[in-house]
Amino acid sequence: MKVIGVIAEFNPLHYGHAWLLRQIKNSTTEQCGIITIMPEFFSQRGIPNLLAPWQRAQTALVAGADLVLSLPEVYALSSAEGFAAGSVKSLASTGLISEIACSAEDADITKIEQISNYLSTESYSFQRELQQGIKNGIGFAAAREQALANVSQDTELASLINKPNNILAIEYMKALNSMDKSHNIKLKLYPRLIDTSSGSIRKHIEVSLSSIDVSDKSMSGSNQLLQLIKTLEDKLPPYSLSQILTALQLNNGPLLFEKLKDDIFYALYSQDTSSIQDIAHMQQGLGLRLINLAGKPQFLSLSMTDFVQVASSRAHPASRVRRALLSLLLGMRTSDLYELREPEYLKVMGFNKKGRYLLRLMNRHGHLPIISLASEYAKLKSNRAQRQSNISLRAAKLWFKQIERNINIYYEKKPIQL
Repeated sequence: MKVIGVIAEFNPLHYGHAWLLRQIKNSTTEQCGIITIMPEFFSQRGIPNLLAPWQRAQTALVAGADLVLSLPEVYALSSAEGFAAGSVKSLASTGLISEIACSAEDADITKIEQISNYLSTESYSFQRELQQGIKNGIGFAAAREQALANVSQDTELASLINKPNNILAIEYMKALNSMDKSHNIKLKLYPRLIDTSSGSIRKHIEVSLSSIDVSDKSMSGSNQLLQLIKTLEDKLPPYSLSQILTALQLNNGPLLFEKLKDDIFYALYSQDTSSIQDIAHMQQGLGLRLINLAGKPQFLSLSMTDFVQVASSRAHPASRVRRALLSLLLGMRTSDLYELREPEYLKVMGFNKKGRYLLRLMNRHGHLPIISLASEYAKLKSNRAQRQSNISLRAAKLWFKQIERNINIYYEKKPIQL
C-alpha cells in the first residue's frame, strides 16, 4: 500500500482541503492510505484553532484521511521552517510515508526545488544580499525575495516565495532534502483551489460572532445566524460547517484570538525586560516593545487584532507577534525551538478501518512511541519528550480555559473512530 502524508491545520477544513484529499486518491492508481498531521490547539499563524481537536480530526476523516496524528505545539507555534520540519519529521517517523502531498499557488515542482536549493545552501552572496535588504529596513520576507532575485537573476522565480502555500511547499522540500536519504520521501504538488482561504473564512466567523448572540432566539438572532450559515456554506463542506454550528450551540467554540486578551496582558505585566528575552520569538526587541505597549493605557481598549497590528513591523510581522504572545502564555522558550527539533512521540487523534491497519504497521516500522490518550504523556521517558508534551498540555489547558471547560475532557478523550 502506498502511504501519503498530508500536513494541514484544518482551521477550519474547507473545500480546498477536501479537494486536495480527493485529488490524492483519484490520482493514485494503486491502493493508498492517507495520514494527516495537524496541530491540536494553536496554529502556525499564532491563533487558536477554532474547534476542539477531535472535531477537526473527524472532519479530516470524513474528507478522506485514514489516520490523523497530532503535531506537537512546539512545532505548531514555530516559523514556517520549524512548522514544516516538525511536520515532515513526524510523518517520516511513522516509517510508512513515501510521499508528502500539498497544494501550492504555483504547483511546479522544479521551481519549488530550485528555490529550496537556494534557500538551503544560502551562499555567501545570498547571505550578503539578504543582510543588506534587512539593513535597508525592507523586512525579512521582502529582503529574502530580493536576495533570491539578485542571486538567481530570475525575478519571476523569486516572486514565488511571497505566496503562503508556495512558502510551505518550499519549506517541506527543504526539510525533506535535509533528512537522511534512506527515507526517500518525495514531495508532490497539487494546484491550489481558488477562493479557499482559511484566513478569510475565519474573518467571516470573527465578524459574525462579534454581533451574534447564540442564546438570542428572536427573529433578529436567527437571521444573523442564518446569514453566517449562508456565508460559510459555499466555503465549507456540510460536515465541516456542522461542527462549527455544533460548537456554537454547545458554547464550546469557535475560539477566537480576542478571548485571550486578558491572559495576554496579564502575562505581559508579569514580565520584565530580562525574562521576556528567553521567550520564543521575543528577540530583536519585540519583547521590550510588547511590554512598553501593554503599559500604555491607550492600548488597553484596543482589540487584540489592533494591538498586534500596532506591535507588528517589517521586522516583526503580525504572525510572529501572535506566536510570541502565545509562547509567553505557554512558557515556551527560545531554547525549546532548538532542543526539541526532533519529534519524541506520535499522538493519534483519529482513524478509520484503513487507519487502524496503518497503526499496526506503524507499530512495526515506526521508531517513536505511539500514544492515544493525553493521560499517556506521563509514560514518556526522555526529558525532551516530557518537555515537548508539557508544552502541548499547557496549550490544551489554555484552550479549554477559554471555552470554560474542564481539562479532564482532553485527558479522557479517545481517538475518533469512523
